[in-house]
Amino acid sequence: MGNLPPSNRVSPHSTCPSLRCAAVYHARYRPHPENQLIRRISIVRSPAGQVVGTTGVVLLTQAIGGIILARVLGPGDRGLLAALVLWAATASDIADLGIRHATSFWAASGKPAQALRMLRSVLPVLSLVGLAIYAAFVGLSGRWDELPVAAVVVMGIWVGVQLLHMVVQRLQQGLHNMGAFNTMRLFAEVGPTIGYATVAVLGLLTVATGAAAITLFMLIATAYGVRLARPVWKQAKQAHVGDEDKRAFRSYSLRSWMTVLAVRSNGTIDLLILTLLAATSVDIGLYSVAITSTGVIAVLIGSLGFDLFPRIAGLAPDADGRPLLRKYIAAAFGTATMAAAVFWLVADWLIPLVYGDDFATAVEPARILLIGVVAATVARVAGDGLAGMGFPGRQAIAQAVGAVSTATLIFVLGADSLQRVAVASSTGFLATAVLMSAFVAVAAHRSYEPSTDRS
Repeated sequence: MGNLPPSNRVSPHSTCPSLRCAAVYHARYRPHPENQLIRRISIVRSPAGQVVGTTGVVLLTQAIGGIILARVLGPGDRGLLAALVLWAATASDIADLGIRHATSFWAASGKPAQALRMLRSVLPVLSLVGLAIYAAFVGLSGRWDELPVAAVVVMGIWVGVQLLHMVVQRLQQGLHNMGAFNTMRLFAEVGPTIGYATVAVLGLLTVATGAAAITLFMLIATAYGVRLARPVWKQAKQAHVGDEDKRAFRSYSLRSWMTVLAVRSNGTIDLLILTLLAATSVDIGLYSVAITSTGVIAVLIGSLGFDLFPRIAGLAPDADGRPLLRKYIAAAFGTATMAAAVFWLVADWLIPLVYGDDFATAVEPARILLIGVVAATVARVAGDGLAGMGFPGRQAIAQAVGAVSTATLIFVLGADSLQRVAVASSTGFLATAVLMSAFVAVAAHRSYEPSTDRS
C-alpha cells in the first residue's frame, strides 16, 4: 500500500472548477463526528486504507456468517438462500439503470444536489421494476416446492429498498466521505452475520430467518444513509437542472448500467445458470461455498477501486489518469496473486475445516476459480478507474465478452460438473482482464464532463 499515491486533498481555492465545487460540497455535507466511525477505528488513515480495512472487516464477518449458514443449514438450504440472494441482487442491478454510479460521478464533480433532484421521481418506479424482475426469477426457477414463502417475501422487501440504499451510499463515495461510505457498508454487510449468530444460538436459523437478517440490516443502513444525505436532499429541492444536465446524466447512467449488467453477468452467470437450470440445491450450495471462499480475494483487494473512482473523477479534464490507474492495478494484481497462491496450497484442509466435511467437494472448483479471481480483481480496479475517467462503457464491453464466454463454455462443457463450470468462469474473467488492460493502454484523458454529453 505504500506505493499508492497520497490522498488528493482539494482546496476550496483550487483553480479547477470541478475540484473547487467538490471541495465546497465536501465541507458543507461533511458527516458529523459521530458518523466518522471508520476514521476513528482504522489503523490506516488514508482513504484507500480505510476502504480496504473496512472491506477486510466485512469479509471477516461475512466469512463467519457463511460458516454459520453452511454448518447450520447444510448444502441444500444454503443453496436455496444463495439462490434467493442472487436473484434479488441481479434484479436490483437490472432495475438500477446506472443511477448509483451516475450519483457518485455527479457528486465527485460537484453536483450532488442536481443528481438527487433528477432521481426523486425515478427511484420508486425503478424499485417496482426490480420487484417485478425478482418475482420473474423466482417463478422461472421452478423451485416453489423448495422455497419458503416467507423467505421469498422478505428478500422482496430487500429489493424494494436496495436502490435507495445504493444512491445514498454512492453519494457519500462521490463526496469522498469515505468514513460515512464505509460505515454504511458495515451496517449492511456486517449486520447480517450478527443476525445469523443470534438466531442460530436460539436454534431458529432457517432460510427465512437468514433472509430476514439480511433485509433488516439493509433497512438500518438505508435509514442511516438517508439521514446523512438530508442536507443534500434539501439542496436538491432548489437545485437547477437544465436539459443538458438531464441528457448528460441519462447518458452516463445508461452507459454505467450496461457496465453493471455486464459485471453482474460475468460475476454470477455461472451460479445463475445453476439456479435456473436443473441443478440440485446441494450443488448450488457447494458451488456457492467455492465462490464465497475464493471471492474474498477479489472483493477485498478489488475494493481499491472504491477509492480510485473519486480520485480520477476529480482530476482536471485534461489530466492523464493512466499513471494513477496503473499504480492501483499493479498493487491489486500483485496482492491478489500472492493471496491466491496461499489459498491454493491450503484449500484441501481449509474448506472442510471451516465449512464442514459436507463441503469437501467444493475444494476442486474453488482452486480452479482462483485463476479467475486474480483476473477479476484486475478488471474491477481497472473498470472503476476508467469509469472515473468518463469511460464506463469500456468495462461493459469487456465484462459482456467475459459473460458470453462463460455462458457459452458452460453449455459446451456441461453444467453437470462443478469443475467444468469453474473452468468456464475463470476463462470468462481472463478474457475480461485482457480486454480491460487494452482499454487502459489507450484511455489517456478524462473525456466526459457532467455538464456535457460527449461519449
